[in-house]
Amino acid sequence: MLQQNRKERETKKAGQENKAEMENPTLWDLSGSIQDCLKRYAEYLNAAQIDEILKGMEAGLTDKQVKTYFRFPAEKMSQYRRAYMFGKSRKNKM
Repeated sequence: MLQQNRKERETKKAGQENKAEMENPTLWDLSGSIQDCLKRYAEYLNAAQIDEILKGMEAGLTDKQVKTYFRFPAEKMSQYRRAYMFGKSRKNKM
C-alpha cells in the first residue's frame, strides 16, 4: 500500500513536471523539422502563432529561421518573419 501511494505520487509529480515543461516554450525541444515541431506543440500554440509559422514556411524561410521565432507570441513572430523576408529580398536584389 505504501509503495503504491509512493508510485502514484511519483507518477503525478512526473506528469505535473511534463505539463509545466510543455506550457513553458523556453523548454520546448525544437529538434527535427518544423512539421515535427508543429505536431509536437500544436495544442500549445494559438491560431495566430500557427499562422505565422505557416507563413514563414510558405515564404521559403529555412527551418532554422522559423525555429528562431517558434516560441514567441504571434506579434513578435510576425516581426521576425518580416525581418527575415526583408533580408531575403535585399539579398536577391544584390
